[in-house]
Amino acid sequence: MKKGVVVELQDDFVILLTPDGQFLRTKVGTANYELGEEIPFLTTMDDREEAITRSGRRESFFNFQKMKLGVISALAIILIFFTVAPVFKEDRVYAYMTVDINPSFEIAVDEHLKAISLKPINKDGEKIVDEISNWKKKPVKDVIHIIISKSKEKGYVYSGKEIFLTTVYKEEDKEKKSELEKGVKQIQSSFEKSNVVVNIAETDVNTREKALEQGISTGKYLKIQSANKQKEEIKKAKEDHKEIKREVENKAEVEIKVPEKNIEQQNNNEVKDSLQKETKTKLQEVQKSLKENNRNEEREEQRQQELKKQRQKELEEQRQKELEEQNKLREKQLKEQNKKKEEEEKERENKRKKLEKQKEKESKEKEKQKEKESKEREKQREKFEKQQEKHREKQEKEREKQEKERYKQKDHDDDDDD
Repeated sequence: MKKGVVVELQDDFVILLTPDGQFLRTKVGTANYELGEEIPFLTTMDDREEAITRSGRRESFFNFQKMKLGVISALAIILIFFTVAPVFKEDRVYAYMTVDINPSFEIAVDEHLKAISLKPINKDGEKIVDEISNWKKKPVKDVIHIIISKSKEKGYVYSGKEIFLTTVYKEEDKEKKSELEKGVKQIQSSFEKSNVVVNIAETDVNTREKALEQGISTGKYLKIQSANKQKEEIKKAKEDHKEIKREVENKAEVEIKVPEKNIEQQNNNEVKDSLQKETKTKLQEVQKSLKENNRNEEREEQRQQELKKQRQKELEEQRQKELEEQNKLREKQLKEQNKKKEEEEKERENKRKKLEKQKEKESKEKEKQKEKESKEREKQREKFEKQQEKHREKQEKEREKQEKERYKQKDHDDDDDD
């Protein structure tokens, strides 16, 4: 995607002036543009052909609209200068910094020493960058600190870990360089408290390009080159040692074969002795250098083993800590489950008691109802009996009355007979 300034408007296309001074024609579609407006466009095959054959057609183009394009071009160049140029200047890279932990990163730095791009160089770096946000336009030292802190969270940085910071300057500015070096040293000192070793290096653009060709960071490229150089020096020292040893042995054989006959020969022997001493001294120096290299290799190997042990110890402590946290979490979950079970059991017990009370209450109410009904029936029975008793008494009285009247009637009849 390129950008250009509109210098001429037609019905179905516009003429654009690009930052590199080319006049290109592109279709407008349904968009509405204005003269002097900067617009993005895609470079098609027709556009490229238009740019290639522009030299052949430019003369006729200027013949038709020489004055118009002259004024418009001047305005467009002024517009580009005041709008596009500051953007290019703002995003111009002043230096590159690579951060090598195990994840590797490259940060592009502008002239204000702020990060304008953050590029992961390996898969581990991609994971870290995915979790970092709001890094753009921050001071590069803050971005490096964020990267190292995030890597520490992920377990890439630990006690004894070695971090490599490499700076590649595209431009020479002593004041900015001094400020950037000061910020890097602040990072170096801030992590010394955590027993993290921060090494600093500086190299040129050519070295960075060679590292990019190999698909690695500039820092790793420097470390590989340093290791190869050290191996070459050790190899050369060993070869020199063998050569000197052969020379000494050959000279010793010559001295044994040549008999001592006169003073001149004695002088030669003195020269030979001097040469032997000199050779012996050189041999001792080479042997000393080899021993020192061997000791350095042993110390480096011992340091790596100690770092490995330290790392294993930290990993073991971390696993132990995670295990303890998991046990605590399981205990907490178990307690919560037991508590929940107890609460459920208590709830069931309360429901059971409530149900029993309800049943007991209903039973009592039924008993009361039965007792009430029984009393009611008893009352009705007593009432019925009383009514029966009254009825019988009434009947008895009726019978007595009838009996009396019958006797009375009989007495009356008897009297009539008399």
